[in-house]
Amino acid sequence: MIGQFQEGKITTISTEDYSVITENILKNLYKTKAILSIENEDYSIIINGKNIVNYANELSTDLNIKDTSKGREFTINDHNNLPGKITVSMNKDKSKYLYLLNSKTKKYQNLQVQNTANMNIDEEGKYLLTDKKVSSLTINKWIVIIAIIMIVMLCIGYVVMKKKYWFW
Repeated sequence: MIGQFQEGKITTISTEDYSVITENILKNLYKTKAILSIENEDYSIIINGKNIVNYANELSTDLNIKDTSKGREFTINDHNNLPGKITVSMNKDKSKYLYLLNSKTKKYQNLQVQNTANMNIDEEGKYLLTDKKVSSLTINKWIVIIAIIMIVMLCIGYVVMKKKYWFW
């Protein structure tokens, strides 16, 4: 078990020792305004007691990092609400862009971050770190084809209707 927290002091633990930061730990962090650093080989998570807004929301320390063709994907807190704003630092990643997957539209939304080395995150979900911009604008080709056909049909209809007045 983690010892007593002191205001402004940083306590460091390992993800191997703590897979979940429980309500009791978060409550103590909140009361003492201390800082907890959770270290892993690939990343670290920093929880500042000042940033906790709901200590009943436990925090999973496993980010489930996966390297994909788009970039490096990771999931924060297994899609459960966060206790507050946390800072995530990737140890071996120098990406330029951070995206959050919108669960309803299944598209990535660009998040404006100053530095992807230290990301302040306040929303759970699936994130993507990449060096390339991800285009979220996709136009269905069938919609474009149907629109072109309708425009051509309207033009043909106009010509047929007005044809009798052309040769006066």
